[in-house]
Amino acid sequence: MNFLFAYAGIPIEVFDAVRDRAQHICGESSRIFCPPLSAKVGYTYPENCADLLISEFAKRIEDDHHNELGDEGIAVIYVDNGDHATSRFVQSFFPSTLCAKVSWKITFGTKAQVAKSKNDLVVGLKHATNQARDALRLLAKELRERDAKTPLLLPVKNFTSAHLAKTLLELQSAVVNAADKDLAIKYAVESLESTHPPAKDLKRYFVDDRKVEFRPPGSHRARHGLARVVAGHNPSCLLSGRRRLGAPYDRAFHYDCLRGDRSLVDDFFGCHDGPSRWKGNPHINIAPNDFVRA
Repeated sequence: MNFLFAYAGIPIEVFDAVRDRAQHICGESSRIFCPPLSAKVGYTYPENCADLLISEFAKRIEDDHHNELGDEGIAVIYVDNGDHATSRFVQSFFPSTLCAKVSWKITFGTKAQVAKSKNDLVVGLKHATNQARDALRLLAKELRERDAKTPLLLPVKNFTSAHLAKTLLELQSAVVNAADKDLAIKYAVESLESTHPPAKDLKRYFVDDRKVEFRPPGSHRARHGLARVVAGHNPSCLLSGRRRLGAPYDRAFHYDCLRGDRSLVDDFFGCHDGPSRWKGNPHINIAPNDFVRA
């Protein structure tokens, strides 16, 4: 499995020295270093920081015409400043990209103190990278081998649930930090399944709080999610259509959505816009990134 790591929140005072240690931090994995933060803006994340990274990730996928990056995990390793701007930055990547935080603050003083501060950051970035790499491997295994069974691919906006987004957010932190990452994933799956017990006729499926049935397609040939770049979609649509918490999944995977034996008629969100009325014939296709097609 291959990886792309983005590093964000590094102060300008140590930026060059940290970037020079890139191979030590992430080995031969692909990497992006975000522009450094400065004291002039209080070492806080600017509003466009996440958008620039998401566009960079999406452009990489958009140019991948033969799905050569279909085995690549993506994670953002970021310095946690503990402020609203950091929270906004991290939230921008949900649910497409894994985020792993590093708790660190720059130390000013003597040359030796600054050097120690820089080295502490390198150690923190390397540790978070290793943790994210292990988490992505296991998440990818869950999403690719169990895509028709796992609840972790359910669309966040259209699967009506008080627990789905909350559980995925908790999993993001747990799977990075847990010593037993398999157990963290298993716990998240079991937590969702306890709230939305899988139903089954020919295949198992999940039912949301509106009683909409999210049924996986019957075969790989029947899959037709947002597999291609489509005009009118934004970078987040494409990224979420290929990654869940940074891990790759089948880009053509989707759900056939029904409600009992009637044609499904209800309001559903698009992947980049608000809700509108959809009518199935009899079902509606909804991809994990909330792309809807009747």
